[in-house]
Amino acid sequence: MTGQNNRSSRNGFTLIELLVVIAIIAILAAILFPVFAQAREKARAISCLSNIKQVGLAWMMYTQDYDEQTVIPFSDPTGNVYQFPTSANDPKAAHWWPDLLLPYFKSWQIFVCPSEGDAANIFGSGPYSWWWNQMQFTSIGYNYSHLGDWQYPQGFSTGTSLAALTAPANTIAFVDSEFDNGANKALGFCDVNAPDTGQWYPSPTVNVWASDWTWPAGSPSPTNYGSMGPRHFEGVNIGWCDGHAKYLKWQATIAGTNFGPGVAYTSVVVNNPSAYLWSKTKP
Repeated sequence: MTGQNNRSSRNGFTLIELLVVIAIIAILAAILFPVFAQAREKARAISCLSNIKQVGLAWMMYTQDYDEQTVIPFSDPTGNVYQFPTSANDPKAAHWWPDLLLPYFKSWQIFVCPSEGDAANIFGSGPYSWWWNQMQFTSIGYNYSHLGDWQYPQGFSTGTSLAALTAPANTIAFVDSEFDNGANKALGFCDVNAPDTGQWYPSPTVNVWASDWTWPAGSPSPTNYGSMGPRHFEGVNIGWCDGHAKYLKWQATIAGTNFGPGVAYTSVVVNNPSAYLWSKTKP
């Protein structure tokens, strides 16, 4: 009888055994949860890459329909690209390039990066849900510094011809974008400055619109990436001028320039044009 009582008393776990099991589960969770999070972010990055690929294909179809001229950064009928429209059909309002490409895919959601989300509810039904905002605050930015030209203050922009692209497979057309690194970080912007702003900013005919490439001395990375948004594992998805899409670490996007710690946008220069990924012409 005594042996049977001892066996029946051992049917459950002791407190120490339960604590050991809980500790093992906690350790496994600590190991696996970051892996799951990385897997989810990888899936979002792949979805974003697919979006940029689709935008690139729409861009190529547009160029074929418009005599091999790339899409202009924006139409600017009044000379003021920030003319706020009074209605969706306001003839005085500017139309930014996403709206010009919209007939080729018919959905604004293609411009929303899954990793960036839509914190301002621009693409939903919130107070910023307005087609003019949807044209500007996309999470995909255009290399307008080299593929387009904003003549200011004359008030018009132009594209470029496909024939001028000497190395389309090595020239950036589209890239993940961010409005800036401050309060508006949750927004994208449809135009991105190339890292050669020092050459473009003083130009009498070209106006750099906003955030520039700036890397303070002592900082491990830039505080501004020209509104490029390296949100995918410190890298960006890129749509290239030949239509393919590929991920790069942000450091690769400054190849061919002197950009580094202590370099402000006014001092950025292209010192190796053959390695530079933004210009439409390569030596």
